[in-house]
Amino acid sequence: MVSIQIQRRLFLLPIVSFIFLLASVFTTYGVAAGLGHVNPGFPYISYTGLKVPERGIFGQLLNMGAILLALNVCARYLRVKVYNTDVSCLNKTCLVLGLLSAFGQTMVANFETVVMRGPHYVGAALGFGVGGIYCWIQTVLSWRLRHESRITRHLVFWSQLLISVLISVFAITFSVSKIIFKGYKNDEAKNEEGPVRTAYLTSTVAEWLLAISIMFFLLTYVPEFRNVTVKPPCVECDSVGNVAGSNNRLDVDSKLMEKNGNSSV
Repeated sequence: MVSIQIQRRLFLLPIVSFIFLLASVFTTYGVAAGLGHVNPGFPYISYTGLKVPERGIFGQLLNMGAILLALNVCARYLRVKVYNTDVSCLNKTCLVLGLLSAFGQTMVANFETVVMRGPHYVGAALGFGVGGIYCWIQTVLSWRLRHESRITRHLVFWSQLLISVLISVFAITFSVSKIIFKGYKNDEAKNEEGPVRTAYLTSTVAEWLLAISIMFFLLTYVPEFRNVTVKPPCVECDSVGNVAGSNNRLDVDSKLMEKNGNSSV
């Protein structure tokens, strides 16, 4: 039997995820604005994916981005699980919340805001609301682990804390300003200068900043993932082709990890 082992540097995952997600929203915005389907002056993110062809681009890219988000969530969960079992409950909570947030992104991608507002708003609540809670709990985890690992330094914690605060500020600003904007009954006034227009721009800008802040949070995983090696599962078959054994566990030599600062996933 010839054993093939593939090793990858996991720190590239949050970097690629950040670039992909950022490029996704700006790509659909560029297509929609270029074709005249949206007002180029800061539309809501979801409104950049209402018409053809940007509708298909928006859905496809966000679905792919949700997969990348889920991978980051799982990688972070496994990394914390390997290093510390004292925060197991908090770590599992983060896993559930992170996956719910990623699932919410797929709902935003697949349920158009104009046609199916209910599921779309549920997805937005999961993506932004639950995603924000996820970031706060991850910040708490980094604080709890700051003395136990040389790769979860104070810089990571303070970076996560700053981004979490910004996420909360943008989320509150977006919610309040959108409620004010939606409260106006005169649709024509929404395109005129004045309080209505101010509320509209405040809500759209806050939404964009909120989404980008959550994307930036992924970059805080780069220092920690830099010392993590990913190894695929190994499957062995006997002479008649039956599965003889498999290895899909997280195998870590804690002594080697403390000595070299590496872990295997």
